[in-house]
Amino acid sequence: MEANAVVGRFNFIKRLGLYKTIKPYSIAIEIESWSGNVPRSNFQQDSVDVSVEDIRGREDQFTFDQNGFALLEFNSSMMYEDFEDTRKLEDLYAQELGACLLQYFEAKSVRVFSILVRRRHPEFPNIEVRRTAQAVQPASRVHIDATPQALRELMAELETHEGTPHHRSGRFIYLNVWKPLRGPLHDWPLAFCDARTVDKQDLEQHDHIFPHSPNAPSSPRNIVRENHIVYHNQSQKWYYLSGQLPSELLLFRQVDSEDNQGVPHTAFQLSRDSSEGPIVPRESVEARVIVYLD
Repeated sequence: MEANAVVGRFNFIKRLGLYKTIKPYSIAIEIESWSGNVPRSNFQQDSVDVSVEDIRGREDQFTFDQNGFALLEFNSSMMYEDFEDTRKLEDLYAQELGACLLQYFEAKSVRVFSILVRRRHPEFPNIEVRRTAQAVQPASRVHIDATPQALRELMAELETHEGTPHHRSGRFIYLNVWKPLRGPLHDWPLAFCDARTVDKQDLEQHDHIFPHSPNAPSSPRNIVRENHIVYHNQSQKWYYLSGQLPSELLLFRQVDSEDNQGVPHTAFQLSRDSSEGPIVPRESVEARVIVYLD
């Protein structure tokens, strides 16, 4: 193991012949009306110890085009308490983020379509915590947020919901933009995989059933989103950023119209020495963004 690496316990999907005929799925615990004999998921997980290298001090060695992730300095005018204000998130933070990414990618346009704040419950992962505005928990399963098909469906849904068509010609990238609300972060950081080390065979299509679309939260119907869950492969190279600050944006690719590989990612629990003092539960904000390059 590298000197600047830690060991994280990651939840991968277990390799089973079942998935050749039955697609993996999971049903969000927020769907309280779910009943019957159908289980909430039909796949098994493998918990694997993975070496995770720290990119602190060598951030410039990694680029978005080459590795699928990058670190970007970003100073928002949002104060800590502002991230509890939905209107400020959707207006001010989205606008600041969009302007930053427009410049970084030298893009034609940027669409910030979802912003989610996560606040780890002190007892997570030992208890099951439902998704609420105050208690969205770290995502502890290795995954990629969407498949290319899911992105096409999402783009069509965004156009319908907003009532304004958007150009789809040319290249576009769907990415996630992640940062802590407090720092330096030492609790449940995000691990991300070098896209160059991901084999297509490592990915399994998976349906995640939510109580409604995040783009239309008042909708009464459940919605299915297809993403990729991931098999462990010894060839995968995993990284994280130690002591991440609120001014440090982590960008990582999900889907690229030019078929560049998306980045598997997961939150993971850092081991700590009791002498380091009490653990401050992680609070973070992530934005899902489509960048139109042409």
